[in-house]
Amino acid sequence: MIHIAGFSNSGKTTLIRELIPALADYGPVGVVKHLGHHDYELPEGKDTTAFFEAGAEISVGVDGARSVAAVRETDLDMILEILCDAGIRYAIIEGFKTKPFPKVVIGEYPGAEQVILTNPAVTDILERLDLFFDFFTAGGLTREMRAGCEAGMTLLISTTRCPLIADLAALATLRAEFSERLQGSGGITVRLEYRESAGELEITTGICAPDGRTAAETSLRAAGILLPVIAGRRD
Repeated sequence: MIHIAGFSNSGKTTLIRELIPALADYGPVGVVKHLGHHDYELPEGKDTTAFFEAGAEISVGVDGARSVAAVRETDLDMILEILCDAGIRYAIIEGFKTKPFPKVVIGEYPGAEQVILTNPAVTDILERLDLFFDFFTAGGLTREMRAGCEAGMTLLISTTRCPLIADLAALATLRAEFSERLQGSGGITVRLEYRESAGELEITTGICAPDGRTAAETSLRAAGILLPVIAGRRD
């Protein structure tokens, strides 16, 4: 998530328009803009508008080149889940100043927190991508791992939801160790991702293995590694 913050007319839109094609060289890009007090007006007289106004949660129009959707959802996390599940690798967020994300600040913004860069060039952002938050869903991780999981192999994705733990740093350290501890001979690939969701901790693991039995055995080993951290008694 690349969070761009700043006041009106500070140059956020100009930067984002330059950033999109640069990021697109590395993977699919999505943008979420906070419209503030300016409500978006759906086009009058269109069937998709009529369907939405009739109560549809999502109304989608599809032509020969694109799809346009109206979604009855305003929670940023939920929108990011939709983007992640759709295969978006880089989500640019414009606005949402109060969100506690690492930020790129454009213009003057007194009191801004977790500022990574101020008035940067696009190249500056590309060089610091590792400092932004990751946002993963089971669907997004499935898409990423499926691309590297060869035909005939087994892909196993599992998600655990549990109360938040005090020591999230332990999970960050474990993610760095996860591949080393589980990924060995036999072509096994593993991933561990986690995030806070609705006040809970959501942990998603991905395992690509030569066969179902190996995937299941690796999953049991992964659970054994995770359990002490979740329970707060890591060895």
